[in-house]
Amino acid sequence: MRTGVLLAAIGLIRLGAAARCRWRLLLAGAVLTVAGVVLRSGAVGMVMIPGMLFLISALLAPADPETASPRRRELERELAVYSTPDQVCDLEAILDRYPDSVTGELRDILARQAAAAGPR
Repeated sequence: MRTGVLLAAIGLIRLGAAARCRWRLLLAGAVLTVAGVVLRSGAVGMVMIPGMLFLISALLAPADPETASPRRRELERELAVYSTPDQVCDLEAILDRYPDSVTGELRDILARQAAAAGPR
């Protein structure tokens, strides 16, 4: 019994860390889904449908709110212009002139784009 409770607590802690920014959608979805299952015999059981929609929207919500910002998306589009290896090398040479605290976000976006492009 104790081991099962401990494993459940560890699982909930990990789930909470994974769903840090989406916890409101997950909570609303879980409450409405459980209420819909418990009260499924009547018309109140229809609350299960919005509950499942909340759960699906929590899965589709971006995990990192910083990457969802319009400024970040615009910056990603602008950096996508540098597509050839020579252009990226020139851009990285320019970024090397400045400290990482200033260019960290740009370097992160470039690294993600390079990983998404795959080996060349």
